[in-house]
Amino acid sequence: EVRDVLSEVLKVEPRYENAIEAALGAKLKGVVVSDSESGIAAIKNLISSGRKGRGLALPAIPRRLALPYIPRLVGVEGGAIDLVGFPDDYRSLMESLLAGVGIVRDLDAAYEAWRSGPDGITWVTLEGELVLPSGAVEGGSISDAGAGILERKRRREELKLSAAGQESKLAVAAEKETDCRHALDRAQEEEAQAEQKVREVELARVEVEGALRAFQEKLSVSVERCDVLAAQRLDLIGEL
Repeated sequence: EVRDVLSEVLKVEPRYENAIEAALGAKLKGVVVSDSESGIAAIKNLISSGRKGRGLALPAIPRRLALPYIPRLVGVEGGAIDLVGFPDDYRSLMESLLAGVGIVRDLDAAYEAWRSGPDGITWVTLEGELVLPSGAVEGGSISDAGAGILERKRRREELKLSAAGQESKLAVAAEKETDCRHALDRAQEEEAQAEQKVREVELARVEVEGALRAFQEKLSVSVERCDVLAAQRLDLIGEL
C-alpha cells in the first residue's frame, strides 16, 4: 500500500529547510509504503512498467536502529528528528532517516561537533553543508532532484492558506453585500409604504378641506338666512 510522498507529510520551519533537504536528499521524493514487502512490490511494478527513472519506497515500519545521542555542543541547533514535524505513525520511519543527524549553525560548528562529539553522526549546517561520520565534507549549490522540495511545498501551502483567506474574505464580503441588499430592499419597501401613507394622508387632507369648504359655504348661507329672518322679524315688530 502506497501512502504518501515523504515530502508531503513533513512540516519544517523555513530556518531548517536547507538542512533537512540536504540530510534527506532524494529520499524526500520517496513514497511511503506500509512495510518492506509493499516496497518490494512497488519497485517491481516500476521495473515491469518500463518507465524510465528510479523509485524509492520507504517502509512506514522499518527495522529499528540504535538512536545515537545528539550532544548539545556550541553551535548545535539540535537533532534533526526533533526539528521536523510529521504524523505520529511515521515516527519509526523518521527515526530511521534522521536519528543520526544533527543540525548545526555553520560549517565550523559542524567540524567542531564532528571532532569532539560521538561517532556515527552526520552534521548538517543551516545552509545545507554536511560533515559525514567518516569526516567527508559535502557542500556547495544543491542541484539534485530533491533540491527546493520543502521550500516549494511550504510556498504552495502558504498560497493555499492565502487563497483560503481571500476566499473567506470574499465570502464575508458576499454575505455583507447580501445583507446590504436585503437592508436596501427593506428600506425601499418602507419608503414605498411611507409614500403610500403620504398619498393617503394627502387624499384625506383634500377630503377634509373639501368638507370644510362645504361646511363654510353652508354656514355662510345659514348666516345670511339668519340675517334675513332677523330683518323680517324687526319689520314685523315695527308693523305691530
